[in-house]
Amino acid sequence: MIAGAIVIVIGFGVALVKALNLPNYWIPLVVGIGLLVIGAIRWLTSKGE
Repeated sequence: MIAGAIVIVIGFGVALVKALNLPNYWIPLVVGIGLLVIGAIRWLTSKGE
């Protein structure tokens, strides 16, 4: 399930960079921010478990 989420985030990041016409060197930044956000959401939602 995590692997699928990572692939989705990478695809979304690449599509977002292409849609906004950002330079290619922004792709790792957008993907990294997406993965960081997903990690933060997972960490916040699993605190009690």
